[in-house]
Order: sequence, then C-alpha cells, then structure tokens
Amino acid sequence: MVKSAIDIRIAEHAGFCFGVRRAIRLAQEALKKSKKEKICSIGPIIHNPQEVERFSRMGLEVVGEVDEISKGRVVLIPSHGISPQRQLDLEIKNIELIDTTCPYVKKAQEAAARLSKEGYQVVVVGQKEHPEVKALVEFAGGEGSIVVKDATEATGVPILSEKLGIIAQTTQSKANLNNAISALLERGFSEIKIENTICSDALNRQVAAKNLAEDSDIMLIIGGKESANTRRLFDICKRIKLDTYHIE
Repeated sequence: MVKSAIDIRIAEHAGFCFGVRRAIRLAQEALKKSKKEKICSIGPIIHNPQEVERFSRMGLEVVGEVDEISKGRVVLIPSHGISPQRQLDLEIKNIELIDTTCPYVKKAQEAAARLSKEGYQVVVVGQKEHPEVKALVEFAGGEGSIVVKDATEATGVPILSEKLGIIAQTTQSKANLNNAISALLERGFSEIKIENTICSDALNRQVAAKNLAEDSDIMLIIGGKESANTRRLFDICKRIKLDTYHIE
C-alpha cells in the first residue's frame, strides 16, 4: 500500500507574539534576580498553560486577588494588563511591581482613558470576560462604558452621550471591528471617534493564517484554550476551512 505524502506548512507569522515574548523575557529575568520571597503574578502572566506551568516550576506563583499578596513581595503584572484600581491597590501595599503589560495593550488603555476624559461614551469591541477588556472598561471610567463582541450587539448600544468613542481589544480581527463600527454608525451619535488599537503583530498572524487556510486541506491552530489570539485565529480559519482544529 502506497502512503500519500503529507505536506505540512507553517504560517508565515507563527509562534508567540511580540507582547508575549516580552512578558516571558521579563518574567525569566525577574525570577533569576529574585533572592526574596517567591515572586507572584496577578493571574496567569500569559494565556498558555504550558508556559505558566514552566514558570510555576521556576518559582512563579499565580494569585487571583490583591488581598492574597503580602507586603514586600515582588509582583508581575500580566501581559494583558490590570485595571487602574488594582494597580493602585498594589502600590499602596508597598509592593515591587514588574509590569509585563504588552505595549499594544498599554496603547489601548491610554486610548480608553483619553476618550473618557474627552467626554466620549466608550465602546470596546471585544470579549467581555477577558482580563484585557475588563481593564479597558475601567480605564474608560467603568460606568457608561460598554463591551460588544460583534455588530449584532453593537446595534443595541444605548445612546448615553452625543459623542461615541470606539476602541478594540488588541486581538480583534479588522473585519469584526469594521462590522461593529458600521453598526454603531447607524445609532445616531452626533460625533464618533475611532482609535485603532488592534495589535499589528496579531493582525499579521490573522492574515497569514487566513492565507494558509485558503490553500490547505486541514488547519491546526496550536495555542492556549484561553488565549484570545489563538481563538481568533481559530475563528478566522474555521470560517474558511471546516477541517480546522484548536489544539494545545
């Protein structure tokens, strides 16, 4: 019996994105330098279980709440960031902070705060329960800020101000953001300001995955089940190729 050859191809842009690689480097440096009590992170530093487990073996403890952290400890802020209130609570406890927040996420946080300060009702296009999005809502002032996952949800956004500001979770696809914007344009706001906060690194991976899916029989998307980046790649490929699988 003759076995047919299998052509395995890797997307042009694959592997950890810039922000995750940066967070891993900062965490590894902190763990090597620390002579103190075990370093901890507020939630997993990245959404990759295998890397989180590797860091656990190196001495990095994952905690859920600020109350669990004693004074004087070294704390890593994860790559997807934390809310302004959480950071303040940590600073009050005289805790040494090592900020691994992705620069693209920082840009989104700054945009959310700026739009809120300028009087815009802020809409975040993204996943409501994702830590990055929860923090963005707080940077945008919390009350009055709304999260929509797509154009369907955008059609139901209440008008709380004449001015609307739109930002996106950094891992969103351009198509989903554009569809949500189109729906929001129909809502009757007198002024709309859009901040492009999608990560270019994530966008490059989305384009590469789409191109590969269009010319492949089976797609394997390898990454953490809780990773917004990986889930977005899976969604994009699944729409093109039914034989698409998300595996860790």
